[in-house]
Amino acid sequence: MKTIFGDISKFPPLPAHTVLCLGYFDGVHVGHQAIVKEAIRSGNKVAVLTFDHSPRYILGLNQAEEVLSSIEDRAAIFDNLGVSLLLVANFNPPFAALNSLQFIEELNRLNPVSVYCGPDYRFGQLAKGDPEFLKKSQDARFDTFIVREVEIDNAKVASRNIVSLIQAGKVNEAKRLLGHPYRLSGTVVKGLGNGRKIGFPTANLDLAAPYVIPLSGVYATRVIIKHKTYLGVTYVGTHPTINELPKPIVETYILHFHHAIYKKKISVEFLHFLRGDIKFPSTKDLKKQIKADAEQTKKLAAKASE
Repeated sequence: MKTIFGDISKFPPLPAHTVLCLGYFDGVHVGHQAIVKEAIRSGNKVAVLTFDHSPRYILGLNQAEEVLSSIEDRAAIFDNLGVSLLLVANFNPPFAALNSLQFIEELNRLNPVSVYCGPDYRFGQLAKGDPEFLKKSQDARFDTFIVREVEIDNAKVASRNIVSLIQAGKVNEAKRLLGHPYRLSGTVVKGLGNGRKIGFPTANLDLAAPYVIPLSGVYATRVIIKHKTYLGVTYVGTHPTINELPKPIVETYILHFHHAIYKKKISVEFLHFLRGDIKFPSTKDLKKQIKADAEQTKKLAAKASE
């Protein structure tokens, strides 16, 4: 899959016989995947138009930018779904100032056979444009298909609900809505070395995006390093037992792994919440608990593979 970044006005026209999926697609949850899968069923090549930043953040509706997925994370999922082209548009004040008709003209210039979006898709200045406007517009030189939203447990799958689950440590429930484990990606950096001192060296993650951080605690995880997968025990928190930190970090003890990976890119997928963050009476008690966490992670992995 090819990825193009830039201003929407500078994107080249789509290849012939290509349909276009519209949305921010943060997390690429099962509702987003339904849009892409519907487009793929058309038999045409599929392109996706997303944004480099959260529209709500750029428009000042959110004080901070938090995401469920980096562009690279999204690209990997789209690629697996069969998308041919990913267009990552700069979401900035000039883009936000485009009115609905100007946005439609930009889509016309891309020349898709048709566009696909969810019923809650909005576009144009002040988000005045909606899918029905797009479908009925005589200015649009393409067909518009509105894909029905996906429901799980009688509730619409929405990114904000997934965020709430992750912040509550409910990563198993978040996985159901995402259609894949919640993932944090980044670069391994040197930490304080406390894990190594007690016999459990950890990979400290410098996050690649302003991810939503899971609830403080310990998780059974899967670690991806150069397309190879390992089990891990991941800690999210401030180290209350040894040298307490001012803000949470994400660090992973990778089971049966003894290679130096400083400055390497890795991804950590959250599978199960094991326990909350605890201040232990001693490092001896901490070591005992980490060993128990590792054993529980192995048992959960074995049960999942049965």
